Parts: sequence; C-alpha cells; structure tokens
Amino acid sequence: MITTAPTNFNVFFSRLSVAALLVNERGEILEANGAAARLHGVDVASDLKGGGWPGLDAQLTLIQWKKRWKQIETGKSITYDTDLLTAGELLRPINVEMVKLSPELMLLRLEDRLVRFSAGQQLEQLSQAAQAGYFFYNFIDRELELSPVARKLLGLVDEGTAIEDILKTLKATTSNSDRQRVRQRFRELISEEGSFSESIHIELPEGTKSLQVTGRSVANELHVTHLLGMVREIRSSAAVMIDGGIPQELARFSIDEARDMIFWTRPDGDMAFVNQSAADYLGYDRKKLEGRQVNFIAPDFTDSTQKLFWKRLRRERAFELEYDLVTKSRKVIRISGVINYLRFGDQEYACSFCRDITEKQATDQRRVLAETTVNNAKEYILYVDRGGLVLYANQTLLDRTGLERSDIEQSHVESLLEFSHKKDYEQIWSFLSAERKYQGEMKLRFGEKDSGQVIPVSAKIDLVDDGENVYSCIYLTDWSKKKNRDAIIGLSGLALEQADEAIIWLEEDLSLRYLNAKVIQLVGGKPEKWIGQDVRELLPELKGKTILEENSFEVRLETKTGETIYFDFSRTELEQDGRHYYVLTGRDVSERLRAENKLRKAYSEIQELKERLQDENISLREQAEEQYSLDNIVTISPKYRKVLHQISQVADVDTTVLITGETGTGKELLARAVHKLSDRVDDPLIKVNCAALPENLIESELFGHEKGAFTGANARKKGRFELAHRGTIFLDEIGELPLDLQSKLLRVLQEGEFERLGGTETIKVDVRLVAATNRNLAKMVAKRRFREDLYYRLNVFPIVNIPLRERPEDIEPLVKYFVQRFAKQQGKQITDISGSDLKKLQRYSFPGNIRELENLVERAVVLSNSEVLRIEIDHRHKAEKELGKPFLAFEEMQRQHIISALKKTGGRITGEEGAGRLLELNDRTLMSKMRKLKIAKRDYIE
Repeated sequence: MITTAPTNFNVFFSRLSVAALLVNERGEILEANGAAARLHGVDVASDLKGGGWPGLDAQLTLIQWKKRWKQIETGKSITYDTDLLTAGELLRPINVEMVKLSPELMLLRLEDRLVRFSAGQQLEQLSQAAQAGYFFYNFIDRELELSPVARKLLGLVDEGTAIEDILKTLKATTSNSDRQRVRQRFRELISEEGSFSESIHIELPEGTKSLQVTGRSVANELHVTHLLGMVREIRSSAAVMIDGGIPQELARFSIDEARDMIFWTRPDGDMAFVNQSAADYLGYDRKKLEGRQVNFIAPDFTDSTQKLFWKRLRRERAFELEYDLVTKSRKVIRISGVINYLRFGDQEYACSFCRDITEKQATDQRRVLAETTVNNAKEYILYVDRGGLVLYANQTLLDRTGLERSDIEQSHVESLLEFSHKKDYEQIWSFLSAERKYQGEMKLRFGEKDSGQVIPVSAKIDLVDDGENVYSCIYLTDWSKKKNRDAIIGLSGLALEQADEAIIWLEEDLSLRYLNAKVIQLVGGKPEKWIGQDVRELLPELKGKTILEENSFEVRLETKTGETIYFDFSRTELEQDGRHYYVLTGRDVSERLRAENKLRKAYSEIQELKERLQDENISLREQAEEQYSLDNIVTISPKYRKVLHQISQVADVDTTVLITGETGTGKELLARAVHKLSDRVDDPLIKVNCAALPENLIESELFGHEKGAFTGANARKKGRFELAHRGTIFLDEIGELPLDLQSKLLRVLQEGEFERLGGTETIKVDVRLVAATNRNLAKMVAKRRFREDLYYRLNVFPIVNIPLRERPEDIEPLVKYFVQRFAKQQGKQITDISGSDLKKLQRYSFPGNIRELENLVERAVVLSNSEVLRIEIDHRHKAEKELGKPFLAFEEMQRQHIISALKKTGGRITGEEGAGRLLELNDRTLMSKMRKLKIAKRDYIE
C-alpha cells in the first residue's frame, strides 16, 4: 500500500520514468511528473496541473470517474486500457493503474501501449533468420524504427533515425515511380487503417535488388496510431524470360522507368496500359487510369475523332501527332506522340510514345516574339561575327536602306559602316573584348560606294556570348535630325549674337553665364570679365526676388559712357540636365518711357483699365486651362476608363479620331485630352463648331479667304486649318458640315493641302484632325446627307463617349467636383451634400448628361444658404426631357382631348356620330365642360 503524503510526490516520482499523476475526488490533477508530461506531449509537468483527468482520458466522463472512486478502497487498485488525449489533439493508447492513497487522493500510473508494439530481441532474431527486416512508425510521436536487416536491404549504412535523412538516401537509390507508388500507399494507410504490399527496386553498389514491402496500420476510433511492416528480398529462380534471356520483370521495369509516357489504347477508346512515368506526369494512380476511356485525359478525342484516328492508324501503321492532355490538377499540356499500330492475336492496340512539348512551344513562341521585336525596333540592328561578317540585319535597317537581306548578310561590316576616329572593326573588336561595350559616332553607307547615300548614326555595340560563339550586336540610331538640330543651334547662337535685344543667361545662383554682343557693346570689357559675376554687378537695382518671382520687369543699365538705358526684360526659366537657368531678354524701352512720362497723367485712367483687362485675361486663361485640363476628366467608372484607355492609345499617333456621343457628354474634353497627350501639345488646338457657323461663312472660316473674295472681304484672312498647322484641329458637330464643303475637307485629310476662298495658291498644312458629332453619320450616309468616303476617312479610330446614365458611379465624384468649383467661385462654404439627393441623382437618367448635371449643381449652389447642399430635380422639367414634350396640366389635357374628339367628329357634339358618344360623356356634361374650358364648337365644324 502506498501511503506517501502529497507533499512528498516530487521526492518519489519526479525522476521516475514511470508516468504518474495525483488526482483528487473531483478529477482535478494536483501533481504530475515529467514522464506524464512527455507522454501527454507538453514541455513541463506544471502544464498538466489544474486540468481534469476526465477528458484527458478520452473515454472517461466525470460520472464514470466518481463511480470508480467509490469502487476502489484505500490501498487497492484497478487497471484498464484507454486513450490519452495529447497536446496535439491525437489519441495515444495507454494502460492506466488506479491506486487510492487516501479518502481524498488517487495515484494514477500510466503506461504507453505503443511501446509494446516495438520489436524485442526475439523478433530481431527471427528477422535475422528469415532475412526479412521489419519497420515500425509511431504516428503519435512521429518516430520511425528500422531493424538492422531492413536497413541493410534498403541500403541504409548508418544508424541515423531521422526520417528526412532516410528519405534522402532512398531518393538516391530508388526510382521515382517506385518511390511515388509506395509514398501514396503510406499516405493511404496513415489516413485510414488497412494493409498493403508493393515491390520496389533498390540500386546498390553491388547491383539492383527487388524488394517486397508489406505493411499494416493500426487505428483507434479516431485516427491511425502506428504502422508496422516487413521488408524482404525477392529471389525467384523461375523468373519469366523473354527473347535474349531478359527477365520479363526487367522489361516491364524498363517500360515503367522510360522517360516517355507510354499508352496502349484499344479501338473502343479504353486505355489498356499506362506506364508509371505517364501516371506520375499526369498525377494519377496508374490503376485509376487503366481501363478508363482515353478522353478522360485527352478531351479532344471524341467518338468521331477516334474513328478517324483508327482509320488513319490502320492505313499508315505509324505516324506522329500533337494533341493536348489534361493532368489531375486540370493543367493542360501539349504532347508530341509517336503512334504505332500493334496487333496481338485478335486484339488491336495503339501504342503511343509521348513527350511534353509545352515548354518547347513556349520557347519557340518566345523566339518568334524576340525576332519580331528586333525586326520592328526603331534602331537599326546588326549581328556581326569576330571577322566582321554580317550575320543578321533587322527589317528596320533593310527598309531604311532599301537593300535586300542577301545584299547585307554575309558581307563585311565595313562595306556598310564608316567607323570614326580612323578606327576599323578589328580595333573596335579589341576594345569590346576588354570592355564588353563600345559607343561612338559612325556613318551608315548604302547604294553605290561613290554616289550612294551616307547618313550619320550613333552606334552602341555590345559583346554577345551565347556559350558557343561570340558576336557583336550593333545598335544604330539615325542622327540626321540631330545633326540638323546641331546646325540649327549654331545658327541660333549666331542669331543671339546679332540680335537687337539684350540677352543675358543666369545660373541658378543668379551668376552670369552668358551675355550677348549687344550687352557687351553697352557695358564694355570682354565676356570673360563678366562670366561668373553676380547679376547685380551688371544691374545693381535688380533684386533676386524679382528674377525668381516675376516673369517681366523693367530695369536700368548704366553704359560704359555713363548713359542710362531702360530695358524691359522678360524672364524664362529653363532646365537642362537637372540644372536650372534663367534667360533674360530685354528690349530698349528708353524712348517709350520718356514718351510715357510725358503722357502718364493724361492716360492714367486708360492704363488702369488696361491693367484690369490684362488681369481679367490672365484669370480667364487660368479658368479655361483649369476647365479643360486633362485632370478635369473626373471618373471612377471602369466603363469610362476604357474610353480614357482608347485616348491614351491613339494620342501619340496622328490617326484621325471620331468622337461620338450624346449632347453634354464632354466630347470636347476628350478632344483636348487627345491633343494634350500627343506630340503636338506645344502647338495650337483650334476648335471649330460647325453647327454654330452660318453656311455661307463656314468655308472662309475653315480655309480662309483672299482680299475681295466676297463682299466684306476687305483683307486676307487665314483659315482655321492654317492656324492649326503642326497642331490639332477639332471639328465639333461635323455632321452639320454642308455637302459641298465635305469634298474639300476630304482633300485636306488625304493630301494635306487646300486653297483659300478666292485664291489660287495651294497651301500645305500638317494638321491632326479630331472630329465629334452627336449625329448618326452612318444613317446620314445612307440618306446621302453625308459623303461616304469622308465618313470612312473620319471613322479611322472611333471613340464612343458613353452617356452619364451608363456610368452612374461617376455622379457622386462629378457632383463633388462641381460643388467645389462653384462654391469657390461664389465664396460659399459647403462641407457636405445631401445623401438622399445624391441617390435621386443616381436614379435620374440625365438626358442632358454631364452638362445638365453641371447646371443642376450650379443652380443648387446659388440657392444654398447652409453648409449642407440640397440638389432638387425639377420633375416637370424631367418629364419634359424624358417625354420630349411639355407635361400638361390636368385641365389642359382634358381640353386637348375634347378638341381631338371634335376634330374627329367634324364639330358634332350630340347623336350617334357626336363627340359625346366618342368620349362616353353625357351631351350636356360635354357642353358644360366645353364652356368651362372655353372651347367653341364653331372652330371645329367642317
């Protein structure tokens, strides 16, 4: 009998390997030793204290515990088998011995039943005698035990037990198909109780062994607890042999381990055989594929396809075929298969040897894309070998030179290029070998050697090593335009020196960088004297703040002769290579200032009005810029972002754009966006509203006129197309353009030329056209109200500007934008917008689109007297818009209806043919209503 007091529990049990717990009558664990903690899967024994034994014992309830407490007398014990719930939520089979120490305490001794399954000395002796090894896997503790014989058979020479190390060794000695097959069986056994038997092959230094692996898993009511099995070598002297003395097993092993996927299929579509490589590649168990229809993995093999397939196979006996297979994970792979016809007895088979060519196809596609990219590159590209032989020239170079590929490739590079600085290709190659890159100027020569064309190019040469050969890749950029720009810059410098204006360049710190000849002539000395000096040494009265903040200013200059000259300077800020410069261009305004001083008093009022007008013009320009800024296209709609994506696609090319859409959708904003995103942004955007111009003036407005061309033409006038030269012209409402002018517009679009009204000189222009209309031009073409050839010339890149009702999600951001703008203009503080009014707006169809919404918001801001904006919709106005006619009051509607009846009956009121019968009204009632509504019968008598 154990009578140890609870306080001595640690003294007696803490170091024992036997798991022990001290529990009270309520089932609470008062003490636990380290062995009990390890059995439960926790780090320290104290983690168990305070818990309940019922529940930790997965099969014991609190009621059963109390019954057993009463059954056991002090000093007696009972034992039973149960499952211990571990910290990992797994059930460990254990044996429990319960000993009652006192009326208040119970001692529990726990024994791990999994240990009983571990092999002992006798089992090992049997294993040695039978040369059959055993293995044991404890699923609870993730421990694997292998007997010495099993380790020897599997080629595991060390004594390590780490599962990762064992699997690493087996990966090197077993085939992938065997390994995958056995792994799949182990997974099945660990998830559900069962048994298995598989044969595998082990590659060892002394040769290949065939092993038989058998096993069985054991489970409790919830999960598998352990797995045990045997490993033995297969030694059959009666192995089946085929021709040449090769074992049949070896032949099957070779087929399974072949790199190719091998399928044997019958004419009915059944897969009679699938090798292990195919099963592994497709992710299936081979047994689940064999016997299935081939369209299970090859969906394109329908019944009709199968018939054609076998008809061809019987005729040709063998052929190659590409098709798609679908893996278990639903991945589609492209297969190249060699199909052979086999007949074994009365059975026909299609034996297919297949390989995955998905990556090869992708590689081929990448190669084609690379070639296409190189051929369409803006640069001229050459590949040249070590000896200077041209191996490849891209299409851009061929198009520019007009040469055939045969004229360039296999010729020497020096027949095309004149190298700079007296270098030849050999010298450049030596430099490339050391530095890998070379850059310089060259000349590209084509045509006859003496009379051919030569253009300057910038050359960038890279050394390319593909692992087998080394080449030079030469990128050539046409510098013809750059040379022209250099010449223009030279001429510009000459113009600066000869200019009548005083021109001064300043560094960012306001030191002098350049003074033209006009300034040097006035102040004297050489330019070197002034360069680097502060600008205030030259212009003492000029302040740095003035230069930084003002675009124009007047300042006086003291000349070397003591004369004072006043200059009106304009300031321009430039940035070049990350550095800022200021350019001051000054006109001599001394005479003007002297005249102004004499007349200043007389014209002071005019000057004030002039300054006010200038301020208003500046304000108007800023408002216009703000209103039509590209950023003012407010949208969160995915539909409208597609429209903006079209704008970005077409902006940087000169393609004609036709913008269609309802009135008020903002077609002009899109036209301005096209212009702002194009290379023509620095040149003018000219707008013409074809509907707003009188028909007799529109030709003069578009193309200009000569003096005397018509009555009132007192001087020559340039047309809008001339003003838009190098820029963009926007023809709004182009559907209103008269037919006789459409042919002239077509000529401008096709030829880029026209004559002024009343003139004979042909004027050429470079103009990009953007047109807009809310009309259906295709229907107008069908009705012969619009030229068909002009329509197709305009409709190169159509953009449909979707109405507001199709993007209701944009209503809220548009309302907020308009509220902010109009509140700022009117000096009002509006912090919020009525949510109910916003919802009403989002349900409204907006026949007038964004323009109607803008007007609604502006009116609401004008009427608003609070910080929360209310936006009311005029429902009468809404009805008029939606119905296309005024909404009639009830009496007016009655009046119109009675008049219609009187018109139909010729003014007759009574009788069978009268209006009373038609309206189903008493005759007297009808006449009473007519008097009330002031309808006279005589007005409708025929």
